[in-house]
Amino acid sequence: VKESGDAHVTPMLIFAACGCIGVGMLIMATYAQLFSKPMHDNNIQSARNIDRDGDTRQIIIIGKEDQYISKTVVEPQKRNDPSTGVSDDLLGGLRMIFRYEYLKLVLAASVLYEIALTCMHYELNLIGLDRFGVGISIVDESEHSHSNTSTKSGSEEGITYIQFMGWYGQTVNILSLFLSFYAFPRLIKNYGLSTTIRIFPTVLLLVTIFAFVMFPRNLYFLFISLSICKALTYSVHDPSEEVLYMPTSDAVKFKAKFWIDVVGQRIAKAIGSMINNYAGSVDGIVKYGSLPSILTALILWLACYQVGMQFDGLIQSGDVVGEDEAALECNELEMSEQVGGDDESDESDLFRDPKEDVVLTKFGKANRSESGSEHVLL
Repeated sequence: VKESGDAHVTPMLIFAACGCIGVGMLIMATYAQLFSKPMHDNNIQSARNIDRDGDTRQIIIIGKEDQYISKTVVEPQKRNDPSTGVSDDLLGGLRMIFRYEYLKLVLAASVLYEIALTCMHYELNLIGLDRFGVGISIVDESEHSHSNTSTKSGSEEGITYIQFMGWYGQTVNILSLFLSFYAFPRLIKNYGLSTTIRIFPTVLLLVTIFAFVMFPRNLYFLFISLSICKALTYSVHDPSEEVLYMPTSDAVKFKAKFWIDVVGQRIAKAIGSMINNYAGSVDGIVKYGSLPSILTALILWLACYQVGMQFDGLIQSGDVVGEDEAALECNELEMSEQVGGDDESDESDLFRDPKEDVVLTKFGKANRSESGSEHVLL
């Protein structure tokens, strides 16, 4: 009877969740339509004209219609640099990480905790599976009566491993929701990023020491401690990592962030999985996973402490990490455009029609001078 009741309740919960998501999307769409209109300045207007060579000329109109028009701003379209290949785009972020110490610290703060959490989560799974059993069978019980022995321990305890992990997921999500709404905004406002980003590494370091040294193979301690660590990861540490990218250039955000968030975290989880595979049991993970977990948690704490201090220094000084490299790339691009533009300018001037120098605007005709500016003829 209980299984049939769960079978009826589960689809209702799914439909209710889908309905809540649909209502949220409708509210966001309505909000975007009402409050996302760009701000207009009545005293500043603009008009764009595109030349034959592909350059965009913007006429900035200052004042009202009966006043004057300033000279235009020439905006050359970006040309593809043939010397820049796909390999440079992919490896550019990796070179930035090795070049700047700040990005190395951000990398350490973003990936090291995955090793310790992977090892402790594996220990939780092994102990819970041994304590409660699977709770379900993947074969037909009428044909394989011996499969009942796999669920015997679960039925005797009154709880199955699947239910245990379900409670674990609910606990993590509830704590994450509470910390995201109430804890993280107040921590950032009252204590700043340098203190907020040290909270999770401190908790993780204490948890790894207690889980592997003082309370090994303790299921209830792992359940509570891992729930808190996972909730802190989602609600406090991950948002703090995003704030760390504020004093960085756009090149760092687009190139280096990929290597840190995607590649780095996947590699850290793979290292933790390799340790779990080598351990193979609860005793093995306590024996072989304790040192890597405690060591990475300690390095994470040191990295977060240092990156918090550097973040405060960058905010106070106004420096931007990666700005010099972005300026160097812009200079190289401008030089390549000038070299290509000099060859095309002589040929284009020979065949230019004098009528093209006249631009029509709502104020009248405007003559385009050689300097790229336009003067209105009222």
